[in-house]
Amino acid sequence: MLSRYESCDSSIAVTTSGQVLLVESDPWNRSWFRLYKKDPDIEDPDSSCHALVEVDSLGGESLLLDLGFTVSAADDTLEPDSIYFTRHY
Repeated sequence: MLSRYESCDSSIAVTTSGQVLLVESDPWNRSWFRLYKKDPDIEDPDSSCHALVEVDSLGGESLLLDLGFTVSAADDTLEPDSIYFTRHY
């Protein structure tokens, strides 16, 4: 877990381009999220303690958090750069 807060949930998601994201969220307040991806400037991530960088955009895609992947938001069905929950709880 990257957060200094003890009550965070962590999830993994994959973008349409195959990039892996780590998603931290507050289980009690679903409006708080942090997204991380592998730092492209790190040559050997196994030897670095800071191999992830925070992401501030999904690149126009929408994240289906409970399913663990992003989808294109190009057809106006989903809002770009948004996170959706697919389960009722």
